[in-house]
Amino acid sequence: MPLSCIINKNARQCHAKAKSTQKTCLNLAAYGSSVCRMHGARKPENIKRGSDHPLFKHGRRSHEGQKLHNQRLRELQELEKKGRQIGLITGPKAPGRKPKSD
Repeated sequence: MPLSCIINKNARQCHAKAKSTQKTCLNLAAYGSSVCRMHGARKPENIKRGSDHPLFKHGRRSHEGQKLHNQRLRELQELEKKGRQIGLITGPKAPGRKPKSD
């Protein structure tokens, strides 16, 4: 059974348009949004902002702290390399990027 807003024809339609044909999307807009789920509708309370966002840059590390971190990573990488050479360490390598060289 269809929703009452569809039967009464007062449902909001997605406002997204195709670049090539300039026709609007035929899907219904998501609740509280002007576009459908295919075109990126999200509830405002679900959008992560500020320090909760995974790409947030906090700036809490100083240059000296970053250099020390890179130095420790290089030492750890060297220890892993030596351990593999003598057969002490087996299995997959440690994940992650190589540390920056100073």
